[in-house]
Amino acid sequence: MYNLWVIAVSVGAGIIFFAAGALLYKILKKALTNIRITREEKRASELLKKVPFDEWVHTLERSIRQSNLKINISLYVAVSLLASVTAFFSSLYFLKNLTASFFLALAFLVIPEHVLNILIQRKREKTKEQMVAAIRIFTAEYLQTPQLEKAFDAVGKRVADPVGGAFRRAYTELMLGKNADMVLAGLARNINNEYGIMFVQLLKLSKHDASMSSLFAELLERMENNIELSRKNHANLTGERILALMMTCIPIPAYFLMSRIIPETTYFLAETFIGRTIITIAFGSIFIWALLDRIMGRVEA
Repeated sequence: MYNLWVIAVSVGAGIIFFAAGALLYKILKKALTNIRITREEKRASELLKKVPFDEWVHTLERSIRQSNLKINISLYVAVSLLASVTAFFSSLYFLKNLTASFFLALAFLVIPEHVLNILIQRKREKTKEQMVAAIRIFTAEYLQTPQLEKAFDAVGKRVADPVGGAFRRAYTELMLGKNADMVLAGLARNINNEYGIMFVQLLKLSKHDASMSSLFAELLERMENNIELSRKNHANLTGERILALMMTCIPIPAYFLMSRIIPETTYFLAETFIGRTIITIAFGSIFIWALLDRIMGRVEA
């Protein structure tokens, strides 16, 4: 019960600090916009508009949008900051280790972003696989009857979203009489990967030179080779990433388990030099793992 009371106090402190910080941030921002500023002050205000907090929120908003998650950005930021502050004060109270508490608070901020990046990466892989099917269907239809409308309609009916939806939208715009170049530019933007751009560029060239249509098969082969290589990288890295995740996150449940079995665990970790070093390395490794795993994810892609 005592531990639960401490955690509850930490949560309350986190809410108070977050609310006070958010209120102060809004007051300062509003005050800056209402002041008539000189040239030098204008430069300073432009810098204030680009504070790290704003950049972090904008990055999160873009990541949430790319991952197709239906999450309110304000709620996400509030929960993330609250969890981070709660973790910081709880760790600081139990372990009396400022450095370890700082690492744990950072981990509570970074890991949710890391999950978003994983979802974005999976969406990109899904889009690449759907593009293979889309180009195969488009090529078969377009070589028989070189009409964009019919080819786009065939792809839209047989390929699932998000790629199928992009082709259905392009088909509708063509049928409504929208300029073909604008439709193709929108298609590349909606697909939003390098192969979508290459496909659209090749399609524009084939409109003026029918011999360019044969290059669709080469693009398809290149995409299939790339996807196969990506799958091999994924198979090689998945096991290591899961094991690394388990090893880096195990200190937190291990601490609660050991403190139940051996009451002196908290004293050892909080009061002795070796214990403080161990807990700092353990919590620091969680934060470092998230950064390294993000790099591994980029290599995998």
